[in-house]
Amino acid sequence: MATVEKPEALPPEALADLEYAIQLMMAGKSDPAFQARVLAEGERITEEIRQRQGELNIAVDLIRETRDGG
Repeated sequence: MATVEKPEALPPEALADLEYAIQLMMAGKSDPAFQARVLAEGERITEEIRQRQGELNIAVDLIRETRDGG
């Protein structure tokens, strides 16, 4: 029987960033340095996944499956 790994909770740093982003949004403010840091981190994570998993090109198959009904 296959086991399913339980996903980890959000790391404290990610939760703090999320809370700060919500505060900024609610106040109608922006923080360019924060935005740049979060975008850079997202790009780093994307590249890490790309290196580990390779390019995932599933869009065409999903569109065909949806269009053709299965």
